[in-house]
Amino acid sequence: MKKLLSKIKRILRKVKRKLKKIFKKTKRKSEVKTVRKAEPKRTVPIVDYASSEYLSKLEPGNGRYADTVKETCRLLGYPLEVDTFFPSDVINIDYMYDRYEKMIREYLPRLGVNISYEDACKKFRFFKQKYRSQECFSFAKTDCVIWFWDWLLFVMDRGYYHGNYFDFEFYKKGWKERDEYLGSGYRRSLLRLLNNSKEDNKTLGNKGLFNKNYAAFIQRKWLSTESSTKEEFTQFLSGFDKVFVKPLTESGGNGARVEETKGMSPEQIHDTWVKWSAEGVIVEEILKQNPLIAAFNESTINTLRIYTLIGSDGEPFITMACGRFGRAGKVTDNFHQGGYGVMVDPETGTITSDGLNRSHQLSPIHPDSKKVFKGFTYPEWDKVLKAVREIALVNPKIPHVGWDIIINDKNEIELIEGNYAPGFDIPQAVDQIGKRCIYDKDVIAIAARQGAQFPQSEVWYK
Repeated sequence: MKKLLSKIKRILRKVKRKLKKIFKKTKRKSEVKTVRKAEPKRTVPIVDYASSEYLSKLEPGNGRYADTVKETCRLLGYPLEVDTFFPSDVINIDYMYDRYEKMIREYLPRLGVNISYEDACKKFRFFKQKYRSQECFSFAKTDCVIWFWDWLLFVMDRGYYHGNYFDFEFYKKGWKERDEYLGSGYRRSLLRLLNNSKEDNKTLGNKGLFNKNYAAFIQRKWLSTESSTKEEFTQFLSGFDKVFVKPLTESGGNGARVEETKGMSPEQIHDTWVKWSAEGVIVEEILKQNPLIAAFNESTINTLRIYTLIGSDGEPFITMACGRFGRAGKVTDNFHQGGYGVMVDPETGTITSDGLNRSHQLSPIHPDSKKVFKGFTYPEWDKVLKAVREIALVNPKIPHVGWDIIINDKNEIELIEGNYAPGFDIPQAVDQIGKRCIYDKDVIAIAARQGAQFPQSEVWYK
């Protein structure tokens, strides 16, 4: 009887879900029809704006189009009479959102965009997903459509992915400001030009090899399941009640966790050894950080990300620095795990900005501890600068690295890991200031010394 009742309940739930979907679809269709009826006729045909003569005037860098979103609206046949980066405040083309596939099929041939229909539809879905994740503004269909076309027509080919469009608020910016940023394409070009040795990069990409090669800057005890025996593993666990476990090759804090090891029986240790060996993890002593930094959030080790570049003169210098603070209950401080990023003055070690999270929400205080970000100065900053420059020279064959370090409870510098392809999201999204000028001079000089040209063209960083 119980089985029969549960089966009936499941069927009823399925019917309910289907009815909801049908209702939503019918409602959406009626809304679209209403919008189409209310939509004013275009005063200028689209073909005029999609002509080769008009498109030739849209080349970047000529200073004529400060408001790129406005120019995109003109190109799509919805010219704005006012300057605004939220087109939905002025025009309404929501119905295009509901038939974006038809819009893409119709517009791509007219605008001469070198991309397949299928790929464009896929990119729209990713773009929309990123847009919906932004909590700094409410979702508007009109903005989503126009910003997508702005990105597709003017931004994508210059090496800025859809994530960059929102991280760096390109919907507010024109050509001059947009070109000042380090985008995902620039990051990939740096990797090809500077950090192009897979063998050397492996020493940073594998956490076990990293700890071995940079042992002089690592005080914590650690063990890699990749290069240790069961006996060594058993002995290691016996010294700790808890350990920090992370995959050998993952990034972004994925798979990192704290594991209880106190009171494990020999059988449990054996099972754990088999499981973690299959996973391929590194097991580390849990670190204690400086109490001033821990006051922001105690459950995570709040790291510093410091970028170094070995310049054309062969000497390492710090290009940018930022701090990261995790949330209560989390075990990592990563931006992608809900943490907050802040800008740090490389000369003084003082936080110069509010905190920013992945949803693009700015906060002057840590949301859990309520400690103010801006104005806090990291202790032992002279030690930090000295250590980072020494670390950068351990392997000069990897000239550009983002180092993750902490200041421990003994005021010593502890190296956590190095990233041979560090992202540029936090150090530019937090203060909305492009940092490309910091890199160009040295990078172009290094390229010239190697007989390469950097940049190669206007779309060099695809």
